[in-house]
Amino acid sequence: MGKIRYLISFFLSASLLYSCANQASLGGGPKDVTPPKIDSLKSTPNFKTNFKPKEIKFFFDEWISLKNQNQILISPPLEKNLKFTQRGKHILIEIPEEDTLLENTTYCINFGKSIVDYTEGNPLQENTFLFSTGDYIDSLEISGKITDAYDNTPLKDVLVMLYKSNEDSIVIKSKPYYFSTTKEDGTYKIPYIKESDYKIFALKDENSNYLFDNEKEKIGYLDSMIHIDTSKQFIQLQLFQPNPSLYINTKQISDYGKVEIKFNTTPDSIELINSSAPVILEELDAENLTFWLQNSVDSINLILKYNDKIDTLELKTTKELKKPGKYKALKVSTEKSMFPEKEITLLFDSPISAFDTSCIEISDTIEKYRNFNIYPDSVNHRKLWLKKIWKEEHEYNITFLPGAFTGLYEQINDTIKNTLKTGKLEDFSTLICNFDSINPENQYIVNLISNKKEVDKFIINNTSNFQKKLSGLPPGKYSLEIILDENKNGRWDSGDYFKKTYPEKVIRAELSELKINWEQQENINLNQSVFKK
Repeated sequence: MGKIRYLISFFLSASLLYSCANQASLGGGPKDVTPPKIDSLKSTPNFKTNFKPKEIKFFFDEWISLKNQNQILISPPLEKNLKFTQRGKHILIEIPEEDTLLENTTYCINFGKSIVDYTEGNPLQENTFLFSTGDYIDSLEISGKITDAYDNTPLKDVLVMLYKSNEDSIVIKSKPYYFSTTKEDGTYKIPYIKESDYKIFALKDENSNYLFDNEKEKIGYLDSMIHIDTSKQFIQLQLFQPNPSLYINTKQISDYGKVEIKFNTTPDSIELINSSAPVILEELDAENLTFWLQNSVDSINLILKYNDKIDTLELKTTKELKKPGKYKALKVSTEKSMFPEKEITLLFDSPISAFDTSCIEISDTIEKYRNFNIYPDSVNHRKLWLKKIWKEEHEYNITFLPGAFTGLYEQINDTIKNTLKTGKLEDFSTLICNFDSINPENQYIVNLISNKKEVDKFIINNTSNFQKKLSGLPPGKYSLEIILDENKNGRWDSGDYFKKTYPEKVIRAELSELKINWEQQENINLNQSVFKK
């Protein structure tokens, strides 16, 4: 008898050891990528009608975790939040006792990505549960697509939300009545809707709370309600980063005679009302504002108006600011195989007060050249242009001797040496763009793009037809990016939901590939219809 008990005990121990050993391989195994699934036989049935539950039960085929409960929404929304209890493979959802479900209404519980498996965090795919308090499930729907307002690329994981109210603040203070999320290709579908008028709003929800409560969140909207009925509707919205509230990020006396103010975004307008020290030059480059003073100071008071705000600024520095000894060139635009008719640009670290062409030497192995011109840029006080007709397939040595350039504070340059190599004229292409059907009252910003980089930029205004010749382009593929510059400030502007403005419209034109030693004509129609919202 003892021997039999011993054998039973032995086999039970071995069986337990085998079972434990089979739970996980010591050497590891393939990662679990399978999401949890609802056990429909044990769970409250989906798509029930004439159903007014107080609680809804869900059972799953594996252990799960409940994360980010604020992602679980019921639409139409209730006055109070749903109550959740999760244990092992089971979730219980309780309808608040204070809430009364509406008559003849289809309710949808959307779990978002809140339910995941316990081991790897794979989210539940069957993430909607529907029931109706009436005889049928509402069957209306809308679909559409969400794209980026600037480059028109489709956007995934964007919330598209419907509201019963047309109040502007509804998207800030209330969760949506119905909603869906875009797929990889930017498309969406919101099903099971009751016929009515709705406000539609799209949101890249960065904090997963279904509210537009962060100005860094991208949005898209229509400024009027839509009516959803049995007709098929495809609504496309363009997502944009709203114009942020303008403020000063940093301000400092950064160097001798130099005051720098950095905004969080580009101001629409800047006006220096008053300064406690004489200002010689003012330079605005995007969000960076620089004042060049007549003399260096260790403190300064400024009264500055930017956009509609007037600000009093007090700046101090405790570091010793020495007068600059040398004038520094930040960039000289020489290339390895430059177009022979191209001009060279020189960019300095501070404004230029004078230049002396006698201290500029251009030479090759045989001779020195004096047939060149140098002139300042019309906008940038730190930039010069050097113009010369260069020989083809030639190498030049360019030397800027001390005294060639004098800065604002009488500093002069050290010797600057550069080598320039030109290519053959026939190795380049010429593009002639003919624009027609232009509204003379409009302004257009045209960017020539190659390999996702801006090659050239120009403005069209006050004309009904316009031609632009672009020479010295390397052969290859190009496109035009054309912005309808509605406020004529020379840059693309985003929209403002509360002011009911949309982003400025952008169209793109793919051009035929430029061939070597070729002059190519392109005709572009700028009729107002191509910029339709």
